[in-house]
Amino acid sequence: MADNKNVNEAIKDVWDPVTHTLGTTTTAVITTGDIEIGAVEIKDGTTDTRAKVGVTSAAVAESDNLVGVHDPVLGVTTDAAVITSATGTISAKLRGIIAIFVDVLGVSTGAAVTTDAAGTIQQYLRGIIVKMVDVLGVSTGTKVITDANGSIQQYLRGLVHLWISGLAAGEAHIGSVGGGIIALRDTFNRPGDANDYAANDAVSNSTSAPTARSVAAARVNNGSGYIVGVAVNHEKVSLTPRFRVHFFNSAPTPVNDNAALALTFAITNAASYVGSVDLDPMASNGGTDYSRAQNISIRLPFTCTGGVTTLWFLLQTLDAVVAPGNAKGVTTTIYVDQN
Repeated sequence: MADNKNVNEAIKDVWDPVTHTLGTTTTAVITTGDIEIGAVEIKDGTTDTRAKVGVTSAAVAESDNLVGVHDPVLGVTTDAAVITSATGTISAKLRGIIAIFVDVLGVSTGAAVTTDAAGTIQQYLRGIIVKMVDVLGVSTGTKVITDANGSIQQYLRGLVHLWISGLAAGEAHIGSVGGGIIALRDTFNRPGDANDYAANDAVSNSTSAPTARSVAAARVNNGSGYIVGVAVNHEKVSLTPRFRVHFFNSAPTPVNDNAALALTFAITNAASYVGSVDLDPMASNGGTDYSRAQNISIRLPFTCTGGVTTLWFLLQTLDAVVAPGNAKGVTTTIYVDQN
């Protein structure tokens, strides 16, 4: 400004406040230094909204109408992503980091990668899930109860099926440990006569058409085990003879009751002859209608043949028997430890 003039005088040189016309003097000179202008309003050109100018965060609120200043370091939202070591704004660098993350992590629609091929982390994770589903299976997988291919779910379902089935009687089981002793009984009535027995006579169910006695001794067909005890119970009191029981793994030729049971070398040497068990003398032990003999201190091995579980036996008295009883019952109990 010209010397000795203040701002008001300078304005009067341009605008006459009385006539409201342009002043006759329009010359203004700006000298070195600051020009201070008070109470200046800055408004937008559309809504006439006043802008706020501040220098501290306390003076300016986020909701205020501000005069924007562009920071060339931060950049703008439209800056292109920079994914290399090239120069760029912070906006461009951040955008580049996001682009790299997307390239490495992948997107939700990326196809599963189940091999060693290149892929994103999302694709590898998706591939792992696919493989886990293939191996573990799904809840609707059909049970597998053989050595066929299948998922873990199918094998587990098959095991549950086998366990449930194994609860019922049958041979479908995982395995056996130790032995299981069972008692097997056979009963017949001796002939309807009162004939005495001589030593070594056969004791059977007929004097003309006897049958060899048998029990299902093995656990499975062609199975094996041990005879660990034998008892003979006669339905007549006060008998005292000893008995011998001969065992076979195929049906022997039966011997008529009260006839001599004379086994030969060929018979006892044959593979079908398992062996014999001698019993203690019979005793009634205070009973009134029975006589019993037993031996439970044995372990005679056997193996069934012919696709069956059967053992056959013949009874032989080693002592004479007087008045054995007309048509009386004879029960043989065989204790077996099955393999």
